[in-house]
Amino acid sequence: MTFEEQWASARTHAAAKSSPSDASDMTLASANSGGGGSGNLVYVRYPWTNGAQILGELRTTTNTSVTQLAEAKAGGTAGLEGLASVLALDAVRDSWHRRLKAVRDECEKLEQPMRQAAKDHGENEARIKAAIAAEKTASKHFGSDK
Repeated sequence: MTFEEQWASARTHAAAKSSPSDASDMTLASANSGGGGSGNLVYVRYPWTNGAQILGELRTTTNTSVTQLAEAKAGGTAGLEGLASVLALDAVRDSWHRRLKAVRDECEKLEQPMRQAAKDHGENEARIKAAIAAEKTASKHFGSDK
């Protein structure tokens, strides 16, 4: 079903429900007891773009940590081979190195798809806003803002 068909269906359904008491089947998913929400719609501006930006920053800082761990291992154990604490430190450092690399790589893998989602959702938002604006001008029902 195209966006235009979905919008027409929603308009028809909304027009059939002329009073708030008739619109009982049109509620937010978070408004029922299973969702745990307050029933209020919360709008977050640019969630995908912000998420992608945070992923980029996390990738950068994680990469810095990976580099620092590698440098510390390369120059930090000269002459201390065989000491139990040094071996334990190396094991911990290697573990963190692997984990930080995994986080860095995952951030790198997710950043571009999240930016694409931001682009896709932004285009949908613009179409929805345009459709609502057109409906407001064409209908007495939506003609007054309160």
